[in-house]
This record gives sequence, structure tokens and C-alpha cells, in this order.
Amino acid sequence: NGQERVVLPWQEGYQANAAAVGGGTPVYGAQAWRFHPKDFKMATTYGVPEGSSLADWPIGYDDLAPYYEAVEHELGVCGDAGAMTHLPPYGRDYPMPPQPLTRPGALHRRGAAALGWSTVPVPLAINSVPHAGRPACIRCQHCVGFVCPVDAKNGAHNTFIARAIASGKCDLITDAMVERVQMRDGHAAGVSYFDAEGKRTRAEAEVVVVAASAVETARLLLLSGITNDNIGRNLQGHVYVGAVGLFEAEVYDGLGPGVTTATTRWSHDNDGVVGGGMLAD
Repeated sequence: NGQERVVLPWQEGYQANAAAVGGGTPVYGAQAWRFHPKDFKMATTYGVPEGSSLADWPIGYDDLAPYYEAVEHELGVCGDAGAMTHLPPYGRDYPMPPQPLTRPGALHRRGAAALGWSTVPVPLAINSVPHAGRPACIRCQHCVGFVCPVDAKNGAHNTFIARAIASGKCDLITDAMVERVQMRDGHAAGVSYFDAEGKRTRAEAEVVVVAASAVETARLLLLSGITNDNIGRNLQGHVYVGAVGLFEAEVYDGLGPGVTTATTRWSHDNDGVVGGGMLAD
């Protein structure tokens, strides 16, 4: 109805998504996994379920590996490339070492070792040491759903966009909502958008990059009359499944950034299961 509503973090309706400079990266948990090579070949690996649209990617892990590496270093990711044995060898290590181990992470590793499972430090787009002119993580453990209080979490807002503005070749317009992509002779020619005062404005461009997340990108393209049989279809999210155990001693230590340890042995090749996943503290 046009009225503003403020939702506080503990109230219903507060979610870990953001419409902000940097998209969702100011409030994400910053896990920075690469896809498993078999993730690109799900149809070949598991077959196509009846009635589904499952298909292999037209590219593979090797095609993306150089770009994964470039983003890890431009964005700033901490981790241990040598421990990522479920993937082909990296060309170079992450630019920062892993985050310090938390008490839950240490317990996870002891339990995994007792079962003969290997573990890896979780790659995170969070400064484990001072990096790129910004401080290291203060371990406040409020990454998911919140902006980092010391700017140690790396996202588009404080890396790529900030560098683009500093180049003098980028104008950033905030408090604006794109209405549609403008087309001319079958090609994108710019966008129309509403500014902070609600005025409709048009920006012309030779190239339009639509990067508004899976749902919002599809919505914008459909509103713009840009459609085919796939736009707005075939969306697949990922599922979080939790397990809780009781221990004789205190486990929770209140230290961030959150997840520190994972095992990847069930990424694929699980009897009777399509795909799989990683287990993390």
C-alpha cells in the first residue's frame, strides 16, 4: 500500500537476502566453494528423471577453473587449496590462509578423523588476515544476514564495484529499480528505471548486463518481453539439512565467522541418491 515497514532481525519476514549495492554479498555467509566436476554432468552421471528438464552444462569444470581462480584472488578468499582433494589441483593457492578453527570445528575434525573421514577448511570470502586495505575478521559470528561491522567480508560492494568507481569510468546509481531492458532491432539498447524520487529515467547502453539473481533476473527479462522456453523455468536451489547432537562438555564458543570445517566425501557417488553434498560445522 505504499507504506514503509521496518523489519528487525528477530522478526518474521527478515531474510538473508538483500536488494543493495553488491546484491546479496553484503549479507551472505561468504562460503566460496567451486562446483564439483560432476556437478556439470548431472544428466550423464545419473540419467534424466522422467518428466524433468535435467541436462548437462555445455561447459565443464576445466572451462571455469581459470575464472574461479581469478575471482578468488580479485574478491579475496581464504582457504587451503591443497586440502581440496575432491577437485583437480589448483593452479595457485587461495590468497589468504584459512580462518582460525572454532571449538565446533575442532570437534567436527576429531569426530571425522575417528571415522576415517578427511576434512577441509571451508573457503570463505572473508579476510583471515588484513587484505586489500581492509582488516581481518574479528570473529563476531554474525555474517549471515548482516553487513560486516569491520568490512572484512568481501563482496561486490567493497571489491569490484569500489574498484570500478575508483577507476573514474563507472557511475553508480543507487536507490533505483530497473523497470525493463529496452530493446532495439532485437538487441538490448539500455534500461528504463525509477530513481529515488520515483521518476522514470532511461539509460542507453551498447551492452546491458543483467545480474539480479536467479529470480529477479528472470522477472526482469520477462517484464522486458525477452523470453524463450527456459527463462523463468528450471530453477534449482540448494537444501540445508541440519543435525544436532548433545555433548557432555560445552561445544558452542560464540566465535565466528561460522563454518570452518567440512567433509566433501559425499559430494557424489552415494548409493540411491542423486548428487549429494558437503557436511560442515
